[in-house]
Amino acid sequence: MTLILPVLVAVFGILSVYGRQGWLASLWQMLGLQWTFSPYGLQGILLAHVFFNLPMASRLLLQSLESIPGEQRQLAAQLGMRGWHFFRFVEWPWLRRQIPPVAALIFMLCFASFATVLSLGGGPQATTIELAIFQALSYDYDPARAAMLALIQMVCCLALVLLSQRLSKAIAPGMTLTQGWRDPDDRLHSRLTDALLIVLALLLLLPPLVAVVVDGVNRSLPEVLAQPILWQAVWTSLRIALAAGVLCVVLTIMLLWSSRELRQRQQLFAGTNAGTQRDV
Repeated sequence: MTLILPVLVAVFGILSVYGRQGWLASLWQMLGLQWTFSPYGLQGILLAHVFFNLPMASRLLLQSLESIPGEQRQLAAQLGMRGWHFFRFVEWPWLRRQIPPVAALIFMLCFASFATVLSLGGGPQATTIELAIFQALSYDYDPARAAMLALIQMVCCLALVLLSQRLSKAIAPGMTLTQGWRDPDDRLHSRLTDALLIVLALLLLLPPLVAVVVDGVNRSLPEVLAQPILWQAVWTSLRIALAAGVLCVVLTIMLLWSSRELRQRQQLFAGTNAGTQRDV
């Protein structure tokens, strides 16, 4: 949900929960305490980026864990591996190949963040390269400086992508008959730990989403829904999304076909050369 939520909407939800007049501030005031946390500045930017990227990182790493063949889990259960030993010898070899690309992806998303930093920046101390490019184009009218900053950003992201590809290695386990097998003797405290971590993550993610719904459903909602400009904007968004989605799928299929043809030609060329060398 956080991946498809507009950035500004999520920022409003975060401010409704963690702001000076937010839910937690009201709760602290009821308890006779003073709410000192400010969602503006580096702490607010960090909170917003964690809000956006935590579900995506969890999903990608969970897919890596779900790719572990059931035979490995069964063998570990027969050997009595539990807790740390199970994580070290079974789960960690799969996770360590997924962590570099996930970390690189999240780093690039945060590195190129614009709307979040612009909304929660709070001053020059939280200025990023994206904001510097925006300032160079919009306020300073200096395209040369903006191009230089864009080049620096592109080089940093490209270097990180190459580094993550070098550190990560793909695993192709294939489907097995026991895919997704779980140890029936899994200890209760491990399940409780998992449940506790999930609850803590939900406490971070759900309140801003609920705040968006609560603040959005108000007396002016019927008036907003009756405005023609709203439905015009919705229709424009749908057309752009549909056109972009279809175009991306078509171009992806064309690239896959081209890649397959090149690979087949390389294999055919290699086979022809091998046959020629044998004849000689």
